[in-house]
Order: sequence, then structure tokens, then C-alpha cells
Amino acid sequence: MPKLRYEIEGQSWLPIARAAKLLGTNAQGVRKLMGEGALEWRQTRANSRTFVVNEAGVMALKKNRPPVKLKRSPDPLARPRNPEPERRARGGLWDAHHLRLALPHEDEDGDKRKKR
Repeated sequence: MPKLRYEIEGQSWLPIARAAKLLGTNAQGVRKLMGEGALEWRQTRANSRTFVVNEAGVMALKKNRPPVKLKRSPDPLARPRNPEPERRARGGLWDAHHLRLALPHEDEDGDKRKKR
């Protein structure tokens, strides 16, 4: 399980995935902030693939972030009900459509092929 916090030189650092979760974005958004200089970042060790960002910087950005709008009402009973799905008009594919089913007539002996 990955660590949730690193202590480097007396400061707290967060992995990119944890910072993204706190900021309500994804890892690419955090990397963009790192590239713009909005977040201070480091590698955990030399030649390591793990990058961390300053926890204080993440918390400052989180505090200044606008509130998130909910896409749906938290109360399921407050939402309007979905209307019933639209039903098909009278008739079906075979009797109310221009492509009617047409089967060849059977001969008396039950053979459907033409006799020569």
C-alpha cells in the first residue's frame, strides 16, 4: 500500500494521487500545477518514479478552490420522477409498417420451391 504522507527535511509531502484527490482533480491536473510553479514538488529518492508535492501548498490551493456544485440533489425523493418511456404506436413491424412480412405460398404437398 502506498504511503499517504512523506516527511522530508521536516516538511510534509503528499504523493500526486493523494494531492489530486484532495484538490478534486486528477494526476495530470496536479502535474500541470507543478509545471506552472503553483506547487512545490520533489522526488522521494534519486532515480525514483515517485513524485511528491508540498502538503501546505495543496491545502492552500484547496482552501482557495471554489465550492463544487452537486450535479444531483442529495435527496432522491426531491428529484422529479422520470416520465414513462414513450411507447410504440399501434401496430407492429409486420402490420403497420411499409415492410410487411411476405412469405411464399406453400404448395399442397408442402414444397416451397417452384416446380419446373
